[in-house]
Amino acid sequence: MARKTYTSPQVKARWNKKNYDRIAILLPKGMKEPFREFAEKEYGLSMNGYINWKVRTILGIPEERWHPMYKE
Repeated sequence: MARKTYTSPQVKARWNKKNYDRIAILLPKGMKEPFREFAEKEYGLSMNGYINWKVRTILGIPEERWHPMYKE
């Protein structure tokens, strides 16, 4: 049987900090749930997935370049 591994939250946080930029988005109270429902119903995406997709398409960046593992 294969051995299961465990990645600590500290290791994940370190990887995320190295590979991602973080942007906080503030919405008026009560707008988070309608936004989440819109992203899921209309596009089948999470809120984060929808925002990433929209930003990527507005900037004209191909999907393969959007992923943090992509190195030029």
